[in-house]
Amino acid sequence: MKKRILLLGFNKSQIILLNKKFGKNIFLTSLKDFNKANALISFKRYEFEKIINNNLISKFSCLEWIHLPGAGIENYLFFKELNKTKFTNGKIIQGNQVADHAIALLLSLTRKISFISKYGQDKPFDFRPIELNNKRALIVGFGGIGKCIADRAYGFGLKLDAISYEFDHKNRIIENFYLLENLNEAVSKADVIFISAPLTNKTENLFNSKIFKKMKKNSILINISRGKIVCNDSLIKALNEKKLLGVGLDVTYPETLNKNHKLHKMDNVIITPHIAGISQNFTNSTLELIIKNIN
Repeated sequence: MKKRILLLGFNKSQIILLNKKFGKNIFLTSLKDFNKANALISFKRYEFEKIINNNLISKFSCLEWIHLPGAGIENYLFFKELNKTKFTNGKIIQGNQVADHAIALLLSLTRKISFISKYGQDKPFDFRPIELNNKRALIVGFGGIGKCIADRAYGFGLKLDAISYEFDHKNRIIENFYLLENLNEAVSKADVIFISAPLTNKTENLFNSKIFKKMKKNSILINISRGKIVCNDSLIKALNEKKLLGVGLDVTYPETLNKNHKLHKMDNVIITPHIAGISQNFTNSTLELIIKNIN
């Protein structure tokens, strides 16, 4: 019996390409046909979220494979009962650009680029850029994206530590590995903290008031993972108490903050709208990965 794949969020040209490559009778394009599918591929995140929001998860118990386009795993946590289903996502094609964005946020803060660009010569300020050389950075989550961040941060002369479930002793640029339960100790030594861990039950609100109290004064926090990992109220309190020198966020919770939100009004906070994983090659790279996985 031929396998059938349900496609969500694909445009006409992409579907035509897949039909030419694999045959017309393989692919389904309507959610109404979910009961005929052996696998599901979502090209756009919000298409897959419709399944979650409409409580359709239980209807997909027969799926052998589910593929999502993003780098996160939190949506897969809804499928814990599907122990026979294989899961894949797009993190392999997003690591480099997410890491680039993390470093861009860091440099924007240490060089005060957005502040100077906004005010120029109109607002007097006493500022000297911060040198990254010999500062210590902690990478919370040392998966594919975390490793890409490490490669770039090392090039700026940062000393590197990492939070990881597995200690990669062959990695010579990480000086110290810590388990998640030792986060208190790890953050107390870091001048810069990158959050690249997935959102799970263990990492939701991981950066709360207790962790911020342990962080070094004038440290910098960069979050390119998921907004729910950082507690907003605790973050705002730490900023108001001058605990943090600056914060760079590509992700927030909720995903789009109200324009009058306190974080938008702080000169030492940079927020971008969850764009770290996007590049000019993203669409083509995503389609290439999907074709590879189908094969």
